[in-house]
Amino acid sequence: DSNSHGLPHWNLNPARLPVSPHSLEKDPSQVTTLSIRAFLLESRGYPHPNLPIIGTSTAIFTFWHLYQAQMANHSHHSPPSHLTELEGVIKFELIHTDAPLTRHVGISELNAWRNLLFELGLTGQDPFRYGGLGFGNVSLRTTDSQFLISGSQTGGISQLGIEHYVMVVVADPAQNRIESFGPIKPSSESMTHAAVYAACPEIECVLHVHHPGIWEASESLQLPSTPPEVAYGTMAMANEIGRLARESRGPVIAMKGHTDGLIAIGSSIKTAGLALIEVLVRSKSHINL
Repeated sequence: DSNSHGLPHWNLNPARLPVSPHSLEKDPSQVTTLSIRAFLLESRGYPHPNLPIIGTSTAIFTFWHLYQAQMANHSHHSPPSHLTELEGVIKFELIHTDAPLTRHVGISELNAWRNLLFELGLTGQDPFRYGGLGFGNVSLRTTDSQFLISGSQTGGISQLGIEHYVMVVVADPAQNRIESFGPIKPSSESMTHAAVYAACPEIECVLHVHHPGIWEASESLQLPSTPPEVAYGTMAMANEIGRLARESRGPVIAMKGHTDGLIAIGSSIKTAGLALIEVLVRSKSHINL
């Protein structure tokens, strides 16, 4: 079940709001008649009209215990689709080493473009979209088999720094495994980026963004598109994106199995960025005709 904002809506047993996190930990059933949706909204700064104002950390803590209690009480039910397809969920085996990242020669330009994409709303975070999780990521090839990519759940940060990037050193599609190092874990779309670089040696940059207007008009805009049944973050999506990048050479690809998702590719950061801007302009012209 879900509400108009697309957030999970699981009502739990009537009780009262816990006085403190300690009382909730001792007895998770002492929750509230309000749903997890209310806690999610409040924790992102949108107080529910019936929800007592509590701190963000308490809201997140409360949500976690509500979720655990709900899963314990309903372990025989399948998890809601909102949990299986949330933006930002890593679906590959990740071997990650926490380590400082040395500044790469291209990171300043990549980051400048990424921050522009944020200003345009092509990356970001919205409590009413994609379960309130951040969306969008960018990458730059550094060697034949390695690339720099923005970290997991950095889409909602307006200005990224070097601490928000990570180096992918191994991408093994056969084992569905990514190996990386840096101060943050890599984006959940890392395998898709890797597929593009493997398929197209001339491609140096991949931008993954979200835009409802472009995505919905992808057919009339004549964008190459993945099949609707191919879900984001999967090897099937990575393979489809790689195939389309190789066969169509289309600079912007619509991910029809990933709501509002788009991939822009180019032989340089500027080429990929300008291709995306050009499609954005065409989509607005298309709407206004």
